[in-house]
Amino acid sequence: MLDCAALIEQRMPAPAARALQIANGYRAGIVSLQSVSDTHDACCESLSLDHREMQLDDPEVAAIRAVICVLHLQLHPESDEFVDLLSFFLHLLNNIEPPLHRARATDPKTLC
Repeated sequence: MLDCAALIEQRMPAPAARALQIANGYRAGIVSLQSVSDTHDACCESLSLDHREMQLDDPEVAAIRAVICVLHLQLHPESDEFVDLLSFFLHLLNNIEPPLHRARATDPKTLC
């Protein structure tokens, strides 16, 4: 999941990109699990402050929620919710970066 999220890091808002860097640091062994937990909580709090946690069609919200999925998996590596979490994560990624076929369908240059 972390590698998938890294593919669209340039499209993420700054808070999500910073949180992704924490997740990368944890995987590399240079960031503590406590930092992952603090980052997870900060991401959740940033969405709840504006009551945006369920606005999944908003690319910024979707990016933050996707990184929360990555952080959650790092905090709970033995979770039996992996398949559901992965499915939700991929749904969120699609809300950040639309699939190529959808982007082509809406691009007037490709209709001819």
